[in-house]
Amino acid sequence: MKKSITIILLLIGLHSQAQLTFNSMNGIELEMELTKIEKMAGTKIITKDDWTPVSVKIKGAELMIIFHTWTDGTKIVYSMSSTSPQLKTDKGIGMGSSLQDILNAYSNSGCVLIKNRNFLDDGEENADQLVYLYSKRSDSYYNYLCFCLMNGKVSKIIVGRTEDCL
Repeated sequence: MKKSITIILLLIGLHSQAQLTFNSMNGIELEMELTKIEKMAGTKIITKDDWTPVSVKIKGAELMIIFHTWTDGTKIVYSMSSTSPQLKTDKGIGMGSSLQDILNAYSNSGCVLIKNRNFLDDGEENADQLVYLYSKRSDSYYNYLCFCLMNGKVSKIIVGRTEDCL
């Protein structure tokens, strides 16, 4: 009986843990409209402009979301990032995971893996290494997961889209 309760609690804990995918972070999806996110967050979200990250708390995790405005005025999620320790990918990668953890988890995923970059962009001055994993979409874009590492450990995760792989 005790063993059954322990297993049930473990499964509940795994299920309640927020997830990161190539398309979403903690229930927020790329290209999701701002109005839907406001409903999820239970608050009005003020955006300064396109490309300025906005802090939004969803299910206890802080996300930094960059919105883009379509020509019709609709604001949608362009990319998002987080340093929340509760967020993990479906393969268990999260804050504190090592480069080797990422390589072990994604080595057979069919994604483009860039282990090290001689230059850092995306404003990631607090990372000494970036690991990008790409997933081709049905249009001309790619979705990506970017693991920002500092001293060999994941310190931030970014979910976004781009027109080209590095």
